[in-house]
Amino acid sequence: MKQIVPHLFVNSVTDSIDFYRNVLGFEPIYIQTEDEESNFAILKNKNVQIMVGANEKLFRYAPEFKNKPLVNCSILYFEMDEVKDYYERVKDNVDLVRGLHETWYNTKEFWVKDCNGYLLAFYENI
Repeated sequence: MKQIVPHLFVNSVTDSIDFYRNVLGFEPIYIQTEDEESNFAILKNKNVQIMVGANEKLFRYAPEFKNKPLVNCSILYFEMDEVKDYYERVKDNVDLVRGLHETWYNTKEFWVKDCNGYLLAFYENI
């Protein structure tokens, strides 16, 4: 295995692109549209990629999810260098869940909630 690329199902792909680009510094490398509306995108920040897809399109590709509640019970961890600098750059523009802190498992990290309610943890090993 080489990497994992999460695919987040979201209410608005356009809002998600705006959040990840303007707040967290990701760049879209692919945007798919249907009926002049974005319904899927791949975003990248250095070596990290995230896919965002419109909720209503989920059932077309994964019908086993139809009539089941879509819930988010996970935290996505992003390993990075210079987490303190990144924290200072984004902290005033995000829904901060946990401020910058050191953990018992030897990381310096902070958590935010994205525009869809997903929890994102940014960390650096110390």
